[in-house]
Amino acid sequence: MVEGCACMGLLMRRLCSWPKLVSAVVVLLFFGNLILMAGLIDWHLAVQLIANKSGGNKWSDENNDDTNGSSCNLSGEMLASALARMRTAECRSAARRIVCSIDQQTPDSLPNSCPAYDDTQHTEYVGCFRDSPNHRVLSGHYYKFRTYNSPTYCVNMCLRAGYRYAGVEFYDECFCGDVFVSSVISLPESACLQYVCNNRSLFCGGYNAVAVYKTGVTAKPLLIVNYTESDDSLNNVQILFLLQLNGRNTRQGLVAAIRSAGFENVHLMDKRYATIWAGATLLSMVLDVLETTLYSLKWTTWDFVLNLSESDFPLLSMAELETHLARHISALNKGRIFLSSHGYDTARFIQKQGLEYVFLQCEDRMWRIMKRRKFPRSIRLDGGSDWVVLSRDFVLYALSDEELPRSLRQFFSNVLLPVESFFHTLAANSKYCAQTVKGNLHVTNWMRRQGCRCVMLKEIVDWCGCSPLVFRSSDIFKITIEVRASKKMQIFQEFSYRLI
Repeated sequence: MVEGCACMGLLMRRLCSWPKLVSAVVVLLFFGNLILMAGLIDWHLAVQLIANKSGGNKWSDENNDDTNGSSCNLSGEMLASALARMRTAECRSAARRIVCSIDQQTPDSLPNSCPAYDDTQHTEYVGCFRDSPNHRVLSGHYYKFRTYNSPTYCVNMCLRAGYRYAGVEFYDECFCGDVFVSSVISLPESACLQYVCNNRSLFCGGYNAVAVYKTGVTAKPLLIVNYTESDDSLNNVQILFLLQLNGRNTRQGLVAAIRSAGFENVHLMDKRYATIWAGATLLSMVLDVLETTLYSLKWTTWDFVLNLSESDFPLLSMAELETHLARHISALNKGRIFLSSHGYDTARFIQKQGLEYVFLQCEDRMWRIMKRRKFPRSIRLDGGSDWVVLSRDFVLYALSDEELPRSLRQFFSNVLLPVESFFHTLAANSKYCAQTVKGNLHVTNWMRRQGCRCVMLKEIVDWCGCSPLVFRSSDIFKITIEVRASKKMQIFQEFSYRLI
């Protein structure tokens, strides 16, 4: 009886609190509907993301109208994660379209007209050689392909990174390099037929025996030009300065004031671009400006274009700059371009730069949506600084409808930091590979331990990145005229430096 009274008392207390419970449910439903209507949560995609993590990683959006009327199998945890975090239907539709069409838009191969590339040597067998962990025959870069490997696949990977040779070993190993180590020892061909590649159709070397093939790259032409004093006897050179001004600041007002004063050699673009860090529209901006300059403004007499930010300042005089560039506008040297390369293993650069992934710029950020499954054969990737000095001849080629520049413009529309790779890659695979001068007219204060970060970039890009540091009093020695003039390997970096 006591137990019954206790239970009855508990029941009465619960009944008394029932109106509060109803009110709480109503409030919860109200705010839940607001969240759903605002598009902050996509329950379908969130559930799908959980399903992908639990297994399968494949799903079909049968109601998707963005794939030319046919259903498209969307796979991968990256895509599901990006879709679940996107706020707008427009971005999700754009992501689906790219994933469903990227392989069809990527050509199987592209023409490589670089004089230092011979397509007849692509996959040419060199021989079987003794190898060891302490004395590698090819020491440029090492890949380990656990799911797929073959001589052709390894050759294409090494070619993509610009190496002359590729070697397969121990069924899943791929080595790249430009030269053989000294005292290389040849082995009978049977020594490299010990292990079947993990595709089960070809042989991929042996134990401490590497089968070496040529990639087609025969050399890596790169011009080095030393500092020279100004010379008034040289022909005048006309330079087009492309100034990238970010934000609503006094510099934009200054340029607008100059234009309103009637200076015919100054033009302020009316179109604006979302130039977020690493954004794909940075390349669109540069190409659009160059196209406007040549075809709308009819400015066709300039010799070189040099892009600058609002934080660039000159170190040497215009006369010295003009003297150096004037030496590269003769009939023999027409089309020379000045690019600063990454300066280390290209294969590692490709990985750190995110070139193996497909990105989408939307909602003022860059989304990583998938691993890139396909690259054009015969093409090597390259990159470095996005501050460049380009000849008018090269710019006309970059804007042309020829197969290589047209296809690369499409390829780099879904690439992170595209200006840091587009012009470098175009030059490396065309006749301009022999016209590329090492150096880009900028000196930059890099200190990787302080300038590289991930946490600060998570809100705008699914990747990590590095930025240069400001020049402090302790860095003044880096920008003295004597130091810059002695930097033979950096060509024109003495002319300007960047403060951020």
